Amino acid sequence: DVTDEYDYLNEGEMEGAAYRGRALLEVSTTLGTYPKEAVTDMANDDMTQVVPYLRRRKFILNVVFFDATMVAVKDDLVAFEVSIGNYGNNFEGAGMPMPSMTEAATPSYNGDYYYYVSWSDNKPCCTITCQWEDIAYRMKTLSILENTCDHLMTNMKRVEELMEFEATPKQCASALIQLLNQFLDDLSDQNTVHPPNVKDVNTTKLDLKMYEIRYSIICSLRDEAKDLRDNATNLQDALDKCREFHGRLRSVTYEAQNSFPDIVIWMLAANKRVAYRRIPANKILFSKKPLSKGKLCSQMTTVYLKYHGKKGVDEDHQQIPAAVRTMMW
Repeated sequence: DVTDEYDYLNEGEMEGAAYRGRALLEVSTTLGTYPKEAVTDMANDDMTQVVPYLRRRKFILNVVFFDATMVAVKDDLVAFEVSIGNYGNNFEGAGMPMPSMTEAATPSYNGDYYYYVSWSDNKPCCTITCQWEDIAYRMKTLSILENTCDHLMTNMKRVEELMEFEATPKQCASALIQLLNQFLDDLSDQNTVHPPNVKDVNTTKLDLKMYEIRYSIICSLRDEAKDLRDNATNLQDALDKCREFHGRLRSVTYEAQNSFPDIVIWMLAANKRVAYRRIPANKILFSKKPLSKGKLCSQMTTVYLKYHGKKGVDEDHQQIPAAVRTMMW
């Protein structure tokens, strides 16, 4: 329900706050002169080859709301909605209605400054059933890389804190060894990215090329991390090298073929959309392996909403519209 007031969002200005659809594109590069036409339609034969990649699989998204604090709305009924694409969107919904919205409630005053919604003992759970192309293997690979980068960054901060508070050289060295051991464990063949199944109809040439690039960097990082663990003599130099490791791994931590829309949590007041937050779907996707599971999956998470459009970056609206404590999977 983005009105004329927010037409600039539909033109691609600032972060989009409403799902508008997906486009299937064919991109190719050639050497030599520029093509006569910048954009052409896909040939029918190419469209036929794409059909196997469009097979869909059912996914179920669950979001439990525990409470909402710092609510900026005072006098209107407040509700929260969860959607992925148009699934769960009560204004532009796709298919059957779903329990994707909490019951409207009046925010309570905490007696000091904030307004909140607690839902008492009846915590609402929003459940959305949707169908998307099965790209779980791409999203799990992305989660593996993101979690490895997060582990490395967290451990680097721990070493920096020890150095800042003048811990003993032995304590700092021990923390550095633990950092490198954790990094090497995350990069082991058992835990890190696995090659795509070439027999799977969903596997593309780009999947194979991305695996080749990623695995090459992982093998290089693994060898350098082992050498650093065995031969490091200067703590600051070793930490700088770890920052370099992080930058190199982060450079391949993206997914160009992500056809999953972001999950969007909306706050509605008086049946109007007030604030939102987008959450990448891979951060919620479940996996039996801890490293490939989304880092927010089944975790108690505080989601800080923000205003959409220019209001979200206006100095007059620097307050947080709401902070929602949730668990998603």
